[in-house]
Amino acid sequence: MTFSPSPRPSRRPFIKLLGALIGLGLIPASSLAQSLTSVTVSPASLLGGTAATGTVTLSADAPAAGLQVTLAKSDASVTIPTSVTVPASKKTVTFKITTVAVAANKSVTITAGLGTTNKTAILKVDAPTVTALTVTPTTVIGGTSVKGTVTLSGAAATGGVKVAFVSTTTSAIPPATVNVPAGSKTATFTAKTTPVATNASATLKATFNATSKTAAFVIKAPGVKSVALSPTSLLGGASATAVVTLTGPAASAGAKVTLSSSVKAAQMPASVTVAAGKTAANATVTTIPVAAITSAVLKGTSNAVAATTTLTVKPPAAKTLTIAPSNVSAGASAIGTVTLTGKAPSPNISVAITSDSNFASVKSPITVTAGSTTASFPIATFPLPATSTATIAAAVGGATATAKLTVTSVATIISMTANHAYSPTNVTVPAGTVIEWRNPDTQAHTVTSDTGQSGLDSMQQYPSGLPNGATFFWTVPSAAKSGTVYYYYCVFHGSPGNGKSLGTGMAASITVK
Repeated sequence: MTFSPSPRPSRRPFIKLLGALIGLGLIPASSLAQSLTSVTVSPASLLGGTAATGTVTLSADAPAAGLQVTLAKSDASVTIPTSVTVPASKKTVTFKITTVAVAANKSVTITAGLGTTNKTAILKVDAPTVTALTVTPTTVIGGTSVKGTVTLSGAAATGGVKVAFVSTTTSAIPPATVNVPAGSKTATFTAKTTPVATNASATLKATFNATSKTAAFVIKAPGVKSVALSPTSLLGGASATAVVTLTGPAASAGAKVTLSSSVKAAQMPASVTVAAGKTAANATVTTIPVAAITSAVLKGTSNAVAATTTLTVKPPAAKTLTIAPSNVSAGASAIGTVTLTGKAPSPNISVAITSDSNFASVKSPITVTAGSTTASFPIATFPLPATSTATIAAAVGGATATAKLTVTSVATIISMTANHAYSPTNVTVPAGTVIEWRNPDTQAHTVTSDTGQSGLDSMQQYPSGLPNGATFFWTVPSAAKSGTVYYYYCVFHGSPGNGKSLGTGMAASITVK
Protein backbone atom coordinates (compact mmCIF):
# COMPACT_ATOMS: atom_id res chain seq x y z
CA MET A 1 0.00 0.00 0.00
CA THR A 2 1.36 3.33 -0.95
CA PHE A 3 0.63 6.62 0.92
CA SER A 4 0.82 10.00 -0.75
CA PRO A 5 1.68 13.04 1.40
CA SER A 6 -1.18 15.51 1.93
CA PRO A 7 -0.82 18.90 0.09
CA ARG A 8 0.62 21.67 2.25
CA PRO A 9 -2.02 24.21 3.21
CA SER A 10 -1.55 27.81 1.68
CA ARG A 11 -0.17 30.45 4.07
CA ARG A 12 -1.72 33.36 2.16
CA PRO A 13 -4.97 33.58 4.09
CA PHE A 14 -3.04 33.59 7.31
CA ILE A 15 -0.69 36.35 6.24
CA LYS A 16 -3.60 38.45 5.06
CA LEU A 17 -5.37 38.01 8.37
CA LEU A 18 -2.18 38.86 10.22
CA GLY A 19 -1.75 42.08 8.24
CA ALA A 20 -5.29 43.08 9.07
CA LEU A 21 -4.81 42.42 12.77
CA ILE A 22 -1.65 44.49 12.77
CA GLY A 23 -3.45 47.28 10.91
CA LEU A 24 -6.11 47.22 13.64
CA GLY A 25 -3.43 47.43 16.30
CA LEU A 26 -4.39 44.00 17.73
CA ILE A 27 -0.97 42.63 17.00
CA PRO A 28 2.13 44.87 17.33
CA ALA A 29 3.93 45.53 14.09
CA SER A 30 7.18 44.78 15.79
CA SER A 31 6.15 41.17 15.63
CA LEU A 32 6.49 41.40 11.84
CA ALA A 33 9.57 41.74 9.70
CA GLN A 34 8.17 44.94 8.01
CA SER A 35 7.76 48.28 9.76
CA LEU A 36 6.62 51.80 8.60
CA THR A 37 9.66 53.86 7.79
CA SER A 38 8.19 57.13 6.45
CA VAL A 39 5.53 59.04 4.58
CA THR A 40 6.62 61.85 2.24
CA VAL A 41 4.89 64.36 -0.08
CA SER A 42 6.11 65.90 -3.32
CA PRO A 43 6.12 68.75 -3.78
CA ALA A 44 6.22 69.76 -0.15
CA SER A 45 4.57 73.09 -0.97
CA LEU A 46 1.96 73.85 -3.61
CA LEU A 47 -0.73 76.28 -4.67
CA GLY A 48 -4.17 75.44 -3.43
CA GLY A 49 -6.14 73.78 -6.18
CA THR A 50 -3.19 71.78 -7.51
CA ALA A 51 -2.12 68.17 -6.70
CA ALA A 52 0.80 66.42 -5.01
CA THR A 53 1.98 62.84 -4.64
CA GLY A 54 2.43 61.03 -1.33
CA THR A 55 4.77 58.04 -0.80
CA VAL A 56 4.61 55.45 2.00
CA THR A 57 7.85 53.51 2.63
CA LEU A 58 8.28 50.24 4.60
CA SER A 59 11.44 48.86 6.15
CA ALA A 60 11.13 45.63 4.15
CA ASP A 61 9.19 44.23 1.25
CA ALA A 62 5.53 43.72 1.89
CA PRO A 63 4.34 40.13 2.27
CA ALA A 64 2.70 38.27 -0.57
CA ALA A 65 -0.76 39.60 0.27
CA GLY A 66 0.53 43.23 0.50
CA LEU A 67 0.41 45.41 3.56
CA GLN A 68 -2.32 48.00 4.29
CA VAL A 69 -1.26 51.40 5.69
CA THR A 70 -3.85 53.87 6.99
CA LEU A 71 -3.81 57.57 5.94
CA ALA A 72 -5.20 60.72 7.58
CA LYS A 73 -4.98 64.50 7.02
CA SER A 74 -5.31 67.45 9.39
CA ASP A 75 -7.29 69.86 7.16
CA ALA A 76 -10.20 69.66 4.77
CA SER A 77 -8.31 71.57 2.11
CA VAL A 78 -6.49 68.29 1.33
CA THR A 79 -8.08 65.11 0.02
CA ILE A 80 -6.33 61.71 0.30
CA PRO A 81 -7.46 58.05 0.40
CA THR A 82 -8.15 56.62 3.87
CA SER A 83 -5.56 53.88 3.28
CA VAL A 84 -3.16 52.45 0.77
CA THR A 85 -1.79 48.93 0.33
CA VAL A 86 1.88 48.36 -0.27
CA PRO A 87 1.98 45.67 -2.98
CA ALA A 88 3.58 42.31 -2.32
CA SER A 89 7.35 42.30 -2.53
CA LYS A 90 7.36 46.17 -2.61
CA LYS A 91 8.61 48.58 0.02
CA THR A 92 6.73 51.66 -1.26
CA VAL A 93 3.39 52.77 -2.56
CA THR A 94 2.25 56.24 -3.83
CA PHE A 95 -1.06 57.96 -3.47
CA LYS A 96 -2.64 61.10 -4.97
CA ILE A 97 -3.11 64.22 -2.91
CA THR A 98 -5.60 66.84 -4.19
CA THR A 99 -6.10 70.31 -2.75
CA VAL A 100 -8.61 73.12 -3.06
CA ALA A 101 -8.00 76.86 -3.33
CA VAL A 102 -7.42 78.48 0.06
CA ALA A 103 -7.72 82.07 1.22
CA ALA A 104 -4.61 81.81 3.47
CA ASN A 105 -1.50 79.66 3.54
CA LYS A 106 -1.96 76.37 5.45
CA SER A 107 0.33 73.63 6.77
CA VAL A 108 -1.48 70.29 6.51
CA THR A 109 -0.21 67.17 8.31
CA ILE A 110 -0.44 63.88 6.38
CA THR A 111 -0.30 60.86 8.76
CA ALA A 112 0.44 57.27 7.71
CA GLY A 113 -0.22 54.48 10.26
CA LEU A 114 0.83 50.87 10.46
CA GLY A 115 -0.26 49.19 13.66
CA THR A 116 0.82 51.43 16.49
CA THR A 117 3.42 53.20 14.36
CA ASN A 118 2.60 56.56 12.76
CA LYS A 119 4.69 58.63 10.43
CA THR A 120 3.87 62.19 9.31
CA ALA A 121 4.67 64.63 6.53
CA ILE A 122 3.84 68.34 6.23
CA LEU A 123 2.23 69.66 3.03
CA LYS A 124 2.09 73.44 2.65
CA VAL A 125 -1.01 74.56 0.78
CA ASP A 126 -0.52 78.16 -0.35
CA ALA A 127 -3.08 80.82 -1.08
CA PRO A 128 -2.58 82.62 -4.43
CA THR A 129 -0.27 85.62 -4.75
CA VAL A 130 -0.61 88.81 -6.77
CA THR A 131 1.19 88.30 -10.07
CA ALA A 132 0.13 91.32 -12.10
CA LEU A 133 -1.59 94.71 -11.91
CA THR A 134 -2.45 96.72 -15.02
CA VAL A 135 -4.32 99.98 -15.66
CA THR A 136 -5.69 101.48 -18.85
CA PRO A 137 -5.25 104.03 -20.16
CA THR A 138 -1.85 104.91 -18.81
CA THR A 139 -2.52 108.63 -19.33
CA VAL A 140 -5.77 110.28 -18.25
CA ILE A 141 -7.14 113.77 -17.72
CA GLY A 142 -7.70 114.54 -14.05
CA GLY A 143 -11.33 114.01 -13.12
CA THR A 144 -11.73 110.93 -15.30
CA SER A 145 -11.16 107.25 -14.36
CA VAL A 146 -8.85 104.39 -15.23
CA LYS A 147 -9.78 100.73 -15.52
CA GLY A 148 -7.60 98.25 -13.68
CA THR A 149 -7.11 94.48 -13.65
CA VAL A 150 -5.50 92.52 -10.81
CA THR A 151 -4.28 88.98 -11.51
CA LEU A 152 -3.59 86.19 -8.99
CA SER A 153 -1.31 83.20 -9.38
CA GLY A 154 -4.26 80.87 -8.88
CA ALA A 155 -8.00 80.71 -8.47
CA ALA A 156 -9.59 82.43 -5.50
CA ALA A 157 -11.02 80.25 -2.69
CA THR A 158 -14.70 79.85 -1.91
CA GLY A 159 -16.11 83.23 -0.98
CA GLY A 160 -13.44 84.99 -3.04
CA VAL A 161 -10.43 86.89 -1.78
CA LYS A 162 -10.05 90.59 -1.09
CA VAL A 163 -7.03 92.33 -2.56
CA ALA A 164 -6.06 95.55 -0.76
CA PHE A 165 -5.26 98.72 -2.73
CA VAL A 166 -3.39 101.93 -1.95
CA SER A 167 -2.31 104.93 -4.05
CA THR A 168 0.82 107.05 -3.91
CA THR A 169 -1.17 110.23 -4.51
CA THR A 170 -4.47 111.65 -3.33
CA SER A 171 -5.28 112.49 -6.95
CA ALA A 172 -5.77 108.77 -7.70
CA ILE A 173 -8.46 107.01 -5.68
CA PRO A 174 -8.72 103.21 -6.03
CA PRO A 175 -11.24 101.13 -4.04
CA ALA A 176 -9.89 100.04 -0.66
CA THR A 177 -10.29 96.38 -1.61
CA VAL A 178 -11.18 94.46 -4.74
CA ASN A 179 -12.85 91.05 -4.50
CA VAL A 180 -11.59 88.31 -6.79
CA PRO A 181 -14.56 85.95 -7.18
CA ALA A 182 -14.26 82.31 -6.17
CA GLY A 183 -12.69 80.23 -8.92
CA SER A 184 -11.38 83.25 -10.79
CA LYS A 185 -7.84 84.51 -11.12
CA THR A 186 -8.66 88.09 -12.09
CA ALA A 187 -10.86 91.00 -11.11
CA THR A 188 -11.39 94.40 -12.66
CA PHE A 189 -11.92 97.70 -10.89
CA THR A 190 -12.25 101.45 -11.51
CA ALA A 191 -9.95 104.03 -9.94
CA LYS A 192 -11.13 107.63 -9.92
CA THR A 193 -8.88 110.64 -10.36
CA THR A 194 -9.32 114.25 -9.29
CA PRO A 195 -8.60 117.36 -11.39
CA VAL A 196 -4.98 118.52 -11.18
CA ALA A 197 -3.33 121.85 -11.94
CA THR A 198 -0.16 120.25 -13.34
CA ASN A 199 0.63 116.81 -14.68
CA ALA A 200 1.15 114.23 -11.92
CA SER A 201 2.38 110.62 -11.70
CA ALA A 202 0.28 108.10 -9.79
CA THR A 203 1.07 104.52 -8.70
CA LEU A 204 -1.51 101.99 -7.50
CA LYS A 205 -0.40 99.08 -5.30
CA ALA A 206 -2.32 95.80 -4.96
CA THR A 207 -1.49 93.51 -2.00
CA PHE A 208 -2.64 90.02 -1.04
CA ASN A 209 -1.00 87.16 0.84
CA ALA A 210 2.13 89.23 1.56
CA THR A 211 2.71 89.86 -2.15
CA SER A 212 2.26 93.11 -4.07
CA LYS A 213 2.29 94.49 -7.59
CA THR A 214 2.18 98.10 -8.77
CA ALA A 215 0.93 99.94 -11.84
CA ALA A 216 1.79 103.53 -12.74
CA PHE A 217 -0.06 106.07 -14.85
CA VAL A 218 -0.04 109.81 -15.51
CA ILE A 219 -2.79 112.22 -14.49
CA LYS A 220 -2.72 115.18 -16.83
CA ALA A 221 -3.88 118.71 -16.19
CA PRO A 222 -6.57 119.77 -18.68
CA GLY A 223 -5.60 121.43 -21.94
CA VAL A 224 -7.78 123.39 -24.34
CA LYS A 225 -10.15 121.17 -26.30
CA SER A 226 -11.86 123.83 -28.41
CA VAL A 227 -12.56 127.53 -28.90
CA ALA A 228 -16.06 128.18 -30.26
CA LEU A 229 -17.33 131.54 -31.49
CA SER A 230 -20.74 133.15 -31.68
CA PRO A 231 -21.06 134.64 -34.19
CA THR A 232 -18.22 133.41 -36.41
CA SER A 233 -18.48 136.41 -38.73
CA LEU A 234 -19.23 140.02 -37.81
CA LEU A 235 -18.90 143.65 -38.80
CA GLY A 236 -15.76 145.39 -37.59
CA GLY A 237 -16.57 147.25 -34.39
CA ALA A 238 -18.97 144.58 -33.13
CA SER A 239 -18.12 141.90 -30.54
CA ALA A 240 -18.39 138.11 -30.33
CA THR A 241 -18.34 135.54 -27.53
CA ALA A 242 -15.64 132.87 -27.42
CA VAL A 243 -16.41 129.71 -25.42
CA VAL A 244 -13.15 128.06 -24.30
CA THR A 245 -13.64 124.37 -23.45
CA LEU A 246 -11.05 122.23 -21.62
CA THR A 247 -10.29 118.55 -22.07
CA GLY A 248 -11.34 117.95 -18.45
CA PRO A 249 -12.50 119.76 -15.31
CA ALA A 250 -10.37 122.47 -13.74
CA ALA A 251 -8.53 121.86 -10.45
CA SER A 252 -9.54 123.45 -7.15
CA ALA A 253 -7.76 126.73 -7.94
CA GLY A 254 -9.27 126.93 -11.41
CA ALA A 255 -7.49 126.61 -14.75
CA LYS A 256 -5.90 129.61 -16.46
CA VAL A 257 -6.21 129.71 -20.24
CA THR A 258 -3.93 132.07 -22.19
CA LEU A 259 -5.68 133.80 -25.09
CA SER A 260 -4.26 135.42 -28.22
CA SER A 261 -5.28 136.75 -31.64
CA SER A 262 -3.37 136.80 -34.91
CA VAL A 263 -4.51 140.34 -35.83
CA LYS A 264 -5.11 143.65 -34.08
CA ALA A 265 -8.55 143.91 -35.61
CA ALA A 266 -9.85 141.27 -33.17
CA GLN A 267 -8.70 141.18 -29.57
CA MET A 268 -9.41 139.05 -26.48
CA PRO A 269 -8.32 139.42 -22.86
CA ALA A 270 -4.84 138.02 -22.15
CA SER A 271 -6.36 135.09 -20.25
CA VAL A 272 -9.53 133.60 -18.85
CA THR A 273 -9.93 131.31 -15.82
CA VAL A 274 -12.12 128.23 -15.88
CA ALA A 275 -13.68 127.79 -12.44
CA ALA A 276 -12.88 124.76 -10.25
CA GLY A 277 -14.72 121.66 -11.42
CA LYS A 278 -15.90 123.37 -14.61
CA THR A 279 -14.81 122.63 -18.15
CA ALA A 280 -15.58 125.90 -19.95
CA ALA A 281 -15.43 129.69 -19.65
CA ASN A 282 -16.48 132.60 -21.85
CA ALA A 283 -14.36 135.45 -23.20
CA THR A 284 -15.45 138.55 -25.12
CA VAL A 285 -13.85 139.21 -28.50
CA THR A 286 -13.79 142.89 -29.48
CA THR A 287 -13.16 144.14 -33.01
CA ILE A 288 -12.41 147.42 -34.73
CA PRO A 289 -13.62 148.66 -38.14
CA VAL A 290 -11.61 147.28 -41.05
CA ALA A 291 -11.24 148.32 -44.69
CA ALA A 292 -11.27 144.76 -46.06
CA ILE A 293 -12.39 141.31 -44.95
CA THR A 294 -9.97 140.20 -42.24
CA SER A 295 -9.51 136.69 -40.82
CA ALA A 296 -8.46 136.54 -37.17
CA VAL A 297 -7.08 133.28 -35.76
CA LEU A 298 -8.04 133.13 -32.08
CA LYS A 299 -6.03 130.76 -29.86
CA GLY A 300 -6.50 129.35 -26.37
CA THR A 301 -3.66 127.54 -24.57
CA SER A 302 -3.50 125.71 -21.25
CA ASN A 303 -0.82 123.26 -20.09
CA ALA A 304 0.81 123.40 -23.53
CA VAL A 305 -2.35 122.14 -25.24
CA ALA A 306 -3.94 124.64 -27.61
CA ALA A 307 -6.98 124.99 -29.85
CA THR A 308 -7.80 127.64 -32.44
CA THR A 309 -10.74 129.05 -34.34
CA THR A 310 -11.17 131.71 -37.01
CA LEU A 311 -13.25 134.88 -36.78
CA THR A 312 -14.13 136.78 -39.96
CA VAL A 313 -14.18 140.56 -39.48
CA LYS A 314 -16.06 142.34 -42.27
CA PRO A 315 -15.63 145.92 -43.52
CA PRO A 316 -18.65 148.25 -43.52
CA ALA A 317 -20.85 147.89 -46.59
CA ALA A 318 -23.22 150.21 -48.38
CA LYS A 319 -26.52 150.16 -46.51
CA THR A 320 -28.63 152.94 -48.04
CA LEU A 321 -28.35 155.79 -50.54
CA THR A 322 -30.61 158.82 -50.41
CA ILE A 323 -30.85 161.79 -52.80
CA ALA A 324 -32.28 165.18 -51.86
CA PRO A 325 -34.14 166.52 -53.61
CA SER A 326 -35.05 163.45 -55.60
CA ASN A 327 -36.52 165.57 -58.42
CA VAL A 328 -34.62 168.55 -59.87
CA SER A 329 -34.78 170.72 -62.95
CA ALA A 330 -32.10 170.12 -65.52
CA GLY A 331 -29.03 172.14 -64.64
CA ALA A 332 -29.77 172.09 -60.93
CA SER A 333 -27.85 169.93 -58.46
CA ALA A 334 -28.82 167.40 -55.77
CA ILE A 335 -27.04 165.89 -52.79
CA GLY A 336 -26.54 162.15 -52.40
CA THR A 337 -25.91 160.64 -48.96
CA VAL A 338 -24.57 157.10 -48.54
CA THR A 339 -24.97 155.30 -45.21
CA LEU A 340 -22.74 152.35 -44.25
CA THR A 341 -23.61 149.29 -42.19
CA GLY A 342 -20.95 150.27 -39.66
CA LYS A 343 -18.30 152.82 -38.78
CA ALA A 344 -15.54 153.53 -41.27
CA PRO A 345 -12.04 152.32 -40.33
CA SER A 346 -9.03 154.57 -39.86
CA PRO A 347 -8.14 156.70 -41.77
CA ASN A 348 -11.20 156.32 -44.03
CA ILE A 349 -12.94 154.07 -46.51
CA SER A 350 -13.59 154.74 -50.20
CA VAL A 351 -17.04 154.39 -51.74
CA ALA A 352 -17.45 154.05 -55.50
CA ILE A 353 -20.20 156.30 -56.89
CA THR A 354 -21.68 155.78 -60.36
CA SER A 355 -24.47 157.19 -62.52
CA ASP A 356 -26.15 155.38 -65.39
CA SER A 357 -27.01 158.62 -67.22
CA ASN A 358 -24.93 161.39 -68.81
CA PHE A 359 -27.39 164.05 -67.64
CA ALA A 360 -26.60 163.30 -63.97
CA SER A 361 -22.91 163.46 -63.13
CA VAL A 362 -21.08 162.33 -59.98
CA LYS A 363 -17.45 162.21 -58.88
CA SER A 364 -15.99 158.91 -57.66
CA PRO A 365 -14.79 157.73 -55.28
CA ILE A 366 -15.88 159.55 -52.18
CA THR A 367 -14.49 158.86 -48.70
CA VAL A 368 -16.21 158.19 -45.41
CA THR A 369 -14.00 159.41 -42.59
CA ALA A 370 -12.91 157.13 -39.75
CA GLY A 371 -15.61 156.56 -37.16
CA SER A 372 -18.38 157.93 -39.36
CA THR A 373 -21.14 155.96 -41.04
CA THR A 374 -22.24 158.51 -43.66
CA ALA A 375 -20.84 160.76 -46.39
CA SER A 376 -22.52 163.13 -48.86
CA PHE A 377 -21.64 164.08 -52.41
CA PRO A 378 -23.00 166.47 -55.09
CA ILE A 379 -24.87 165.36 -58.18
CA ALA A 380 -24.73 167.73 -61.12
CA THR A 381 -27.43 167.64 -63.81
CA PHE A 382 -27.40 168.81 -67.41
CA PRO A 383 -29.96 169.91 -69.96
CA LEU A 384 -31.93 167.17 -71.61
CA PRO A 385 -34.74 167.16 -74.15
CA ALA A 386 -37.24 165.28 -71.96
CA THR A 387 -37.74 164.51 -68.27
CA SER A 388 -35.74 161.38 -67.37
CA THR A 389 -34.63 159.40 -64.33
CA ALA A 390 -31.05 158.51 -63.49
CA THR A 391 -29.95 155.70 -61.16
CA ILE A 392 -27.13 156.64 -58.80
CA ALA A 393 -25.24 153.78 -57.11
CA ALA A 394 -22.85 153.61 -54.14
CA ALA A 395 -20.72 150.47 -53.80
CA VAL A 396 -18.46 149.37 -50.90
CA GLY A 397 -17.84 146.24 -48.84
CA GLY A 398 -19.36 143.96 -51.46
CA ALA A 399 -22.74 145.69 -51.35
CA THR A 400 -24.37 148.31 -53.55
CA ALA A 401 -27.07 150.82 -52.60
CA THR A 402 -29.01 152.73 -55.25
CA ALA A 403 -31.37 155.68 -55.50
CA LYS A 404 -33.31 157.40 -58.30
CA LEU A 405 -32.97 161.03 -59.38
CA THR A 406 -35.56 162.53 -61.68
CA VAL A 407 -34.30 165.37 -63.88
CA THR A 408 -37.03 167.55 -65.36
CA SER A 409 -36.45 169.12 -68.76
CA VAL A 410 -36.96 172.95 -68.74
CA ALA A 411 -35.44 173.67 -72.14
CA THR A 412 -36.74 176.32 -74.52
CA ILE A 413 -36.27 174.91 -78.02
CA ILE A 414 -34.98 177.03 -80.90
CA SER A 415 -34.79 175.52 -84.37
CA MET A 416 -32.28 176.38 -87.10
CA THR A 417 -34.31 176.65 -90.31
CA ALA A 418 -33.36 176.00 -93.91
CA ASN A 419 -33.87 179.68 -94.78
CA HIS A 420 -31.00 180.60 -92.48
CA ALA A 421 -32.99 181.74 -89.48
CA TYR A 422 -33.48 180.88 -85.80
CA SER A 423 -37.07 180.09 -84.89
CA PRO A 424 -38.22 181.80 -82.78
CA THR A 425 -35.83 184.67 -83.39
CA ASN A 426 -36.37 186.37 -80.06
CA VAL A 427 -37.30 184.58 -76.79
CA THR A 428 -37.91 185.92 -73.29
CA VAL A 429 -37.20 183.44 -70.48
CA PRO A 430 -36.42 183.42 -66.73
CA ALA A 431 -32.86 183.27 -65.46
CA GLY A 432 -31.63 179.68 -65.20
CA THR A 433 -33.64 178.52 -68.23
CA VAL A 434 -32.07 175.86 -70.41
CA ILE A 435 -32.05 176.71 -74.09
CA GLU A 436 -31.85 173.92 -76.64
CA TRP A 437 -30.93 174.59 -80.26
CA ARG A 438 -31.79 171.94 -82.79
CA ASN A 439 -30.54 171.77 -86.36
CA PRO A 440 -32.90 169.93 -88.73
CA ASP A 441 -31.26 171.70 -91.70
CA THR A 442 -28.87 169.93 -94.03
CA GLN A 443 -26.42 172.83 -93.63
CA ALA A 444 -24.29 173.37 -90.53
CA HIS A 445 -25.02 176.37 -88.30
CA THR A 446 -23.52 177.86 -85.15
CA VAL A 447 -24.72 179.61 -82.00
CA THR A 448 -22.16 182.28 -81.33
CA SER A 449 -22.40 185.18 -78.84
CA ASP A 450 -21.98 188.66 -80.18
CA THR A 451 -19.85 189.56 -77.20
CA GLY A 452 -18.11 186.22 -76.62
CA GLN A 453 -20.48 185.26 -73.82
CA SER A 454 -18.90 182.31 -71.99
CA GLY A 455 -20.59 179.07 -72.86
CA LEU A 456 -22.78 180.62 -75.53
CA ASP A 457 -20.60 179.27 -78.32
CA SER A 458 -21.51 176.01 -79.99
CA MET A 459 -18.19 175.89 -81.79
CA GLN A 460 -16.54 174.82 -78.56
CA GLN A 461 -18.56 171.61 -78.91
CA TYR A 462 -18.94 171.62 -82.69
CA PRO A 463 -15.97 173.43 -84.27
CA SER A 464 -17.42 172.95 -87.75
CA GLY A 465 -20.91 173.92 -86.70
CA LEU A 466 -23.89 171.86 -85.60
CA PRO A 467 -24.46 169.24 -88.29
CA ASN A 468 -27.84 168.00 -89.29
CA GLY A 469 -29.73 166.48 -86.33
CA ALA A 470 -27.34 167.87 -83.70
CA THR A 471 -28.39 169.78 -80.56
CA PHE A 472 -26.70 172.36 -78.39
CA PHE A 473 -27.62 173.39 -74.82
CA TRP A 474 -26.94 176.57 -72.89
CA THR A 475 -28.32 177.67 -69.55
CA VAL A 476 -29.17 181.29 -68.90
CA PRO A 477 -27.07 182.29 -65.89
CA SER A 478 -29.15 182.08 -62.75
CA ALA A 479 -27.72 185.43 -61.62
CA ALA A 480 -28.79 187.20 -64.82
CA LYS A 481 -30.84 190.29 -64.12
CA SER A 482 -34.21 190.93 -65.60
CA GLY A 483 -33.93 192.81 -68.91
CA THR A 484 -30.55 191.40 -69.79
CA VAL A 485 -30.37 190.57 -73.52
CA TYR A 486 -28.02 187.98 -75.03
CA TYR A 487 -27.38 188.48 -78.78
CA TYR A 488 -26.03 185.65 -80.95
CA TYR A 489 -25.62 184.75 -84.65
CA CYS A 490 -24.46 182.03 -87.05
CA VAL A 491 -20.90 182.59 -88.21
CA PHE A 492 -21.74 180.96 -91.55
CA HIS A 493 -24.95 182.77 -92.38
CA GLY A 494 -25.08 185.97 -90.30
CA SER A 495 -23.16 188.85 -88.77
CA PRO A 496 -22.96 190.05 -85.17
CA GLY A 497 -24.39 193.26 -83.89
CA ASN A 498 -22.57 195.49 -81.46
CA GLY A 499 -23.73 193.54 -78.40
CA LYS A 500 -26.59 196.01 -77.95
CA SER A 501 -28.65 195.24 -81.01
CA LEU A 502 -29.53 192.32 -83.24
CA GLY A 503 -27.03 191.40 -85.92
CA THR A 504 -27.84 190.85 -89.58
CA GLY A 505 -28.69 187.66 -91.47
CA MET A 506 -29.01 184.59 -89.26
CA ALA A 507 -29.13 186.31 -85.85
CA ALA A 508 -31.34 186.22 -82.78
CA SER A 509 -31.61 187.25 -79.12
CA ILE A 510 -32.56 185.94 -75.63
CA THR A 511 -34.10 188.35 -73.10
CA VAL A 512 -34.20 187.63 -69.35
CA LYS A 513 -37.57 188.24 -67.70
